[in-house]
Amino acid sequence: IKMAWGEPRVRPFKGWAIRFLEAINSTWPHAGHTMHNAAMDATPVQNILPCLFTHLPRELHLVLLEVGSTADSSNFRAVEVLLRRLMTLPSRPVVFFFTVQAWCRRHGRILWGNGLTSLPDIERNVFSKGEVTPWTMAETKMDRLCAHYDLACLSMRRALEPGLQAGRPGFSLADIAGDCLHIIHGVHGSDYASDILTNWLSVARSKVPRSVGAADAALTPRTLPRPYHKGLENSHTAARDAMCYGFVPLNHFGTIGWKTMRPLTWSTATCALAVTPASPDAPFAGCSERDKVVKCPRSVDEFKGMPPRVWIYCFHALNPKKRKRAPGLVAFLPGATLQLNLDTRVPAESGGASLPLAASRMHVGIAFLSSFEQMGIVSLGCFSGCSCDVQRINAHRGSLVRNASIFERHNFEVKGASSSCLLRIQVLNETDSGSHKFKVKTVTVADAGNQIMFS
Repeated sequence: IKMAWGEPRVRPFKGWAIRFLEAINSTWPHAGHTMHNAAMDATPVQNILPCLFTHLPRELHLVLLEVGSTADSSNFRAVEVLLRRLMTLPSRPVVFFFTVQAWCRRHGRILWGNGLTSLPDIERNVFSKGEVTPWTMAETKMDRLCAHYDLACLSMRRALEPGLQAGRPGFSLADIAGDCLHIIHGVHGSDYASDILTNWLSVARSKVPRSVGAADAALTPRTLPRPYHKGLENSHTAARDAMCYGFVPLNHFGTIGWKTMRPLTWSTATCALAVTPASPDAPFAGCSERDKVVKCPRSVDEFKGMPPRVWIYCFHALNPKKRKRAPGLVAFLPGATLQLNLDTRVPAESGGASLPLAASRMHVGIAFLSSFEQMGIVSLGCFSGCSCDVQRINAHRGSLVRNASIFERHNFEVKGASSSCLLRIQVLNETDSGSHKFKVKTVTVADAGNQIMFS
């Protein structure tokens, strides 16, 4: 099994995805299958779609889609666009849904111990049988897509809810998903997920002919049914890939190793609050701490109450116990100013004819972290090489069902194709959370005709 090790080099057990791959390799015609994990943490499917093939190879044979865990923030028209794009790949992959759901309401902070939550009030907040939640509604929508496209829809809820509601041993919330959502935080979560997948594999395999003729081996283009959602008839061809940018540390020259994205040039300082600089030719005039390099800590507590006044690059999430890979730029205080040097030379399209670059209109998407705690508000403006309306982005979000941190995407229109469109993002004094943290993950650019990607 081809896989990359992290640090430290410790894997206490095999996760459900690795077990599923081993089951494929042990039962299918050969044992040379490999797995490509393109999952993006806390990212709804509509935010994956513009840069889909920076995360996935274009030759795929079996695709597992898990979009239920972000059901409270996912757009299900985008799910169908994703599905149609995958099903029309030349390799004609088998696509199926494997849905994870939230099992209870959860608010406040989680206390972790040995990978499990230990909040005594979680059991009292378990959703009742038949209760309508964003996750049950999402599962209903996915069932309809599966029926429409003749696909398999596997569900953790359908498999495990009877045992949970009946109080059967081994099916408590701590056994399934100790934090109400994630399989890994259940005592038997990975076991149950692996069992569901391998059982489906066994049933599917029993229905496949043992011998495949030469005529069957030659794949012909797949004919899709009409879309389930109106207006998506040509979505699999109209949804063109965007130009996708990620970040590297200041003074770093090279590629982005974690995904096949373009590195975006950035600069930072602490400045007086202003939508645009007084002089486009000297954007940091009157500012201080220009391009000051600050090492990203394991936790904001390491700043000891004195966080930096500039934007910093962090490869991991700021969590001392959960070092999740989450590269991006982070700011903590009002006045922290970020300048992005963006290439917007993407021809606009209208009726199949290309417009002159100077008249082009682009959609720009800023992927940012939204959360229920400590998040701030920024202003965004274009001040050289392009133009746009002033944007205001609030990263604070709350929920009556589940407090969560999600990567959202703020889309806006930019006019003017340029090799150097300068954007200015500045943390404001305003806040709905009491704090001012803001994190930018990626930037996407696409022509304004690419409505399916950004609608």
